[in-house]
Amino acid sequence: MQRVKLACVNWVSHLDTMVAGGLNKQPLDVVSIVYGDKTHWDVLLLYMPNGAEAVHIANPNVLVILSGLSYDRDLSFLQNQSVNLTFTRKLVFEVHRYGFTDAKIWEYSNANQACVNVVDIFMRSAGFLLEQGWPLFFSEFGMDLRGTNEQLNRYMNCFFALAAELDFD
Repeated sequence: MQRVKLACVNWVSHLDTMVAGGLNKQPLDVVSIVYGDKTHWDVLLLYMPNGAEAVHIANPNVLVILSGLSYDRDLSFLQNQSVNLTFTRKLVFEVHRYGFTDAKIWEYSNANQACVNVVDIFMRSAGFLLEQGWPLFFSEFGMDLRGTNEQLNRYMNCFFALAAELDFD
């Protein structure tokens, strides 16, 4: 079974056609070319508003989800730069976090200090949006559910504590 992620488009010139025709399922490795570590914030900020506006025009009744860099772990480029759109009340930002995202922190630090470090990284990379009043959607998070990996278990304890503190829905 191949993982897929919903993707809208790769090129601005095709946005209206693609959105009007519906979202397209693409293999994750194809999508990662656009959303992986090789994307730069200035390129993302150039195309992100065009895609968001195309989705809004095609269906003004849906939420528009904007993703970050580095496999959707990093939205820090928005700290000093906003996305200029004709709408705001239906804009949601998306972030991913896993236990393996910051694996070395869990391996070489005590659990309390590692959690402090991971929460700090999260708040600087995406959590600041919550402080600015934006909705933030954790669309992917998790661990190996067998519970056999001590670092991942520590991560999930930290993640659930953060979720409780920030009152995730």
